[in-house]
Amino acid sequence: MDDKGIRLLIRGTCYEEIEKSEVLLLDSEELKSLVDQRKKEIVEEFLKKMDKTGIINTAIGISKKRNEIPSLWTPSFLGKSYYGGVAGVIEDRLTISLKKDPDDENEMAETDDSISFSVRLQIRTRFDQENNYFLATLLLRDKIKLNDNMVLSDEEDLYDYMLLFWYKNKLLEAYEKGYYKAYRRFLANDDKLKGNIDFSRHIKLNVGQMNGKIAYSYRENTVNNFLNHMIVYAYEYLKKKYPDLVELNIDNDRELKDIIEGLKCEIGFEPVDSKSLIKENNRVISHPYYLEYEDLREICIKILRDEGISIWDAENEQTKSILFYVPDLWELYLEDKIREYGEIGADLFSQGKTPENDVEIKVFGKWDSDKKRYIYKQSTYPDFVFFDLKANKQPYLILDAKFKKGWKDALEKGAISDLNDYDKCIRDMNSLNAHATGVVFPLNKSSESGDEDIFTDDHIVHSISKYNTQDVFYTFPVVIPAENINGDIKVYSDWRREFESSVSNTINVINKKAICEKEYGREVKKIFEAFPKRKG
Repeated sequence: MDDKGIRLLIRGTCYEEIEKSEVLLLDSEELKSLVDQRKKEIVEEFLKKMDKTGIINTAIGISKKRNEIPSLWTPSFLGKSYYGGVAGVIEDRLTISLKKDPDDENEMAETDDSISFSVRLQIRTRFDQENNYFLATLLLRDKIKLNDNMVLSDEEDLYDYMLLFWYKNKLLEAYEKGYYKAYRRFLANDDKLKGNIDFSRHIKLNVGQMNGKIAYSYRENTVNNFLNHMIVYAYEYLKKKYPDLVELNIDNDRELKDIIEGLKCEIGFEPVDSKSLIKENNRVISHPYYLEYEDLREICIKILRDEGISIWDAENEQTKSILFYVPDLWELYLEDKIREYGEIGADLFSQGKTPENDVEIKVFGKWDSDKKRYIYKQSTYPDFVFFDLKANKQPYLILDAKFKKGWKDALEKGAISDLNDYDKCIRDMNSLNAHATGVVFPLNKSSESGDEDIFTDDHIVHSISKYNTQDVFYTFPVVIPAENINGDIKVYSDWRREFESSVSNTINVINKKAICEKEYGREVKKIFEAFPKRKG
């Protein structure tokens, strides 16, 4: 069978079951039965292949504190597999072996050994079922500003911003092959003849001049080609349009900045007409060594044409494979917002930092007889640690940003679906001798979550156990507004206003609890100072 053009579109949701994926065959009705029967297998085989390629390493948002790169998915021994915390679009080919099953009604299975598909996997967050408001807000964080004129009033403005992140990601991928080289025809007029003499131009420029020059043309395989000019021009265009975003995401990244500056030196870049560059770069890059530059070419053309792009438009967009690790983006967003909030913002130290140490928190000490003190070698990385800077820099509250939807059950039913997250919070609280810990997580807006009584102590304050009633565990939800109202899609400015109001409500509650915990920590410290230190 000719498998050219057989395309599969897979739609999934991060942290949801693989079995709930929507798999659409875009080209061939005759294979529909086969795809429907083996949907789960196809999705899992594709995820296995993508995990092996290491594509997750390119995900935007993965923090440097991680010892391991997260997986795209999590197989389960209970028969259910789940997507990981990655959202975005991935594209590649996948070959599926066909079993020759006499009971199989699909005739293809009896005649073909395998079939190859072009697969495009689209993974959303559970808050982005129609648009990308939630993900884009996390990704751009405080870089999107709503002014009195309601700038960024709809999703098209967001798609425009997303181009910068596609450009950045694809430039890094393409540069792994070095600078792009291509043949280009040059015109010259000097005494260093190479190539073909251009007689008409020579007569026009040099006859009667007695200057010893010859007008000629030549072809050269060079970095100084139209694609590289367009790459630099796209950068300059973005920098002029979004100076703050470019400075933060490209100019402050040494590797990216070196690539751009090196390219400028190679080509002697001067501003040119964008229409001419687009015309010169209309041809698809088919050279097998430089295939990564094809995605970059498409993005640059979109930038110069002032076109927006949606990471979700998987059927129409040709840009391939860009990923975002949502849990870390969620953590960074919350950190920005908490830091803006008065006293607790000043007390906040994130990602393992302490007032004395900006690297990491060490735990599990071993006594060193020579140094007469404990040596701590094991690192731990709580997301948010609040230190009482006025009382011996004592930690009083440990919080982790969580994105898995299982924390909704903890809030509503008092049950924990993932004890690992809970255990880490308790471990960090004990290690830092604090007396309160907890999680901050997003929650779908629903009648169950209510919103008016969601922050009562009955909901958010939890006892550790009947043997430990002194310490507490908090579950702080952030209610995420729906993208639509009565079936109509909200404009982004309205959604964003609701979202930021919800975030503010949560941080206000965190602030109130943090103040109480700070005072409690000071009282406990007075009591324990009377006890002798344990010597082992």
